[in-house]
Amino acid sequence: MICEKSQPAIGPGLPGHVDAAGKPSIVPRFREIRKNFMIGVYQSQEDIDTDDGSSYYQTHHNYFPMGKGGLKSDFGGQWHHCWNNVYAYVLVCMGQGPSLAYYNNTCVSTPNRGAKIKWSSFCPH
Repeated sequence: MICEKSQPAIGPGLPGHVDAAGKPSIVPRFREIRKNFMIGVYQSQEDIDTDDGSSYYQTHHNYFPMGKGGLKSDFGGQWHHCWNNVYAYVLVCMGQGPSLAYYNNTCVSTPNRGAKIKWSSFCPH
C-alpha cells in the first residue's frame, strides 16, 4: 500500500521533487554555481562545460579567467542561465544552445595564436 502523502526519496534538483505549489513534478529544480573563482589552465575548454544533457543550472557571481570559452551548452545541454559573472581572457563569450540566458556578464575576450574572437548566439541581431 502506498500512502498518498509520502514523498519520493529523491534529493533536491532531481526529477521527482515537490514543486513550490506542493505538487509532484518531474521537472528538475535549478542547481546553482555561485561565488567561485575557477581558473582555466592546461588546455581547458570552458571552466564549466554544460553539454551532453547537463541542464537546469544557474551560474552567477563567479570569476572565470583563462578558459577557452564562456557559456557553452550543446549536445543536449539546456536551461543554463548565466548572470553577473566575469569571463576574463576567453576566445568565445557565449556559445549556442537551447534555452540559454546570458545577461549582465562581463566578458574580456582575447585572440589566442591568431584565432578570431567569436560571439555565437541564436539571438537575431
